[in-house]
Amino acid sequence: MPDAADSPERLPPFLVKAVHVDVAQQLMAHHFADAMISIQRFSNSTRSPFSTHIAGSSPAYMLTLALVPFEIASLVVEGSRSFSQRLDAGSAMIRNMQYNVSAYGEDPFDAIYFTLPQEAFDNVSRDLGLKATSLFDEPIRVVERDEALHGLALAAVPALMRPQESNRLFADHLCSAVLLHLLREHGRGLEAEVAQGGLAPWQLRRAKEYLAEHIRFNPSTQDMATSCDLSVAHFSRSFKRSTGMPPHKWLLAHRTQEAKRLLTTTNASLVDIAGACGFADQSHFTRTFTRVTGMPPGRWRALARN
Repeated sequence: MPDAADSPERLPPFLVKAVHVDVAQQLMAHHFADAMISIQRFSNSTRSPFSTHIAGSSPAYMLTLALVPFEIASLVVEGSRSFSQRLDAGSAMIRNMQYNVSAYGEDPFDAIYFTLPQEAFDNVSRDLGLKATSLFDEPIRVVERDEALHGLALAAVPALMRPQESNRLFADHLCSAVLLHLLREHGRGLEAEVAQGGLAPWQLRRAKEYLAEHIRFNPSTQDMATSCDLSVAHFSRSFKRSTGMPPHKWLLAHRTQEAKRLLTTTNASLVDIAGACGFADQSHFTRTFTRVTGMPPGRWRALARN
């Protein structure tokens, strides 16, 4: 396996790196309003050295979500005495990136990393009508088990495996869920949220029209919220209350329905239908369509025309 240092474009920001890796994946450098968020995965299936280093930087947090158990043999904060830390599958470590933190170990590992600037937490708080606040002030917090964070980490894995097929709406939803959960459960907490109602009829109609108009592209939640004159958090909650599903799932259902229409009313090839409905390529179309309908599009077309 190549040294991660040989592929600087794959390294997460803030000097986080692994010495040897089997997998080094980056889903995106995602703009949540004016804040950049990245989601990455590093893993190594063999026992070999790994290290990370965070040099004190602008206010931000690094969330490490362990997919398998592994031991960090040495953690050093601001040059102080080192200590070890075991992370079990489903546990998490949150590092305040304003401190110099180094880590070293040799265990096989597999983890998802979220880099979360303070601006992202500020944006979420403002969207909820609350005062912006930092997550916490100390260098490190370890969470022994958090089923919600573990589920969010697992949800990121398929998208990291095929970043070219990633849905921006899904990524928006995932990042927002991580930020809100961290603030509510592992930070200073949130006061009662504003009342959660559905979209007004004109807003729901506009949101669906916007998604339909952008079926071939990857629309962002920010753009959809703007079209409805709402904040991102308010729009996402209200859309789900009105439709029973978040925007990215509604778009997937709409793409599948449009694909069914084209399969039954045209002789277009599968690759052309894939492009017309916003799938990355034919294989992406086939996998998604099969997962939703239980059969590949070619077979579905044949049965629908009989």
